[in-house]
This record gives sequence, C-alpha cells and structure tokens, in this order.
Amino acid sequence: MSRHPDRQKLKLTDGVGVDAALECVATNEAMQTALAMCRAGAVVGNVGLPHDVEIPDLTTDLNGIAEAYAAMDERRAIKSPVRVGDFG
Repeated sequence: MSRHPDRQKLKLTDGVGVDAALECVATNEAMQTALAMCRAGAVVGNVGLPHDVEIPDLTTDLNGIAEAYAAMDERRAIKSPVRVGDFG
C-alpha cells in the first residue's frame, strides 16, 4: 500500500475519504496526514501530547504510591513515575 495519504484515500475508499482517523504520533506531519485522509465532516482523534509540551507529573518512591494515585485521580498529575533504588 502507498504511504502517500491521497493515494491511500483513493484506493481504500474509492476517493471518498475515511469517516474517522486516529493520530497517535503527536507530530504536525502525522496530524496533516490524518486530516488529508478524511472526507468532509470526518472525525480526527488525537492521542498523546506534542513533544515540546511539559506534562505535569509527580515522581515518587514506593512509600508515595497512594499519594501518586490520588494526584492522578484529582488531575494534579497526568503520570506518576515511581523511583525504586538509588539513583544518586
């Protein structure tokens, strides 16, 4: 199959375009490809964040797991990396 979006659209949808696309790479090029494959009125979903966006997180150790889960539940953190061992 061609990697060119317009050719994919023509071949797979008889030139109509897709009803929905999911962009999972978080780059402008990937979003433009998703949009190029869509028909008028289609839905485009975006998974992930652009690479230059700072993500709020709460780094913790094993003793802070409960607080990390609470922070994610309350949307104070998107992720909570757990540090185990000595990273001195």
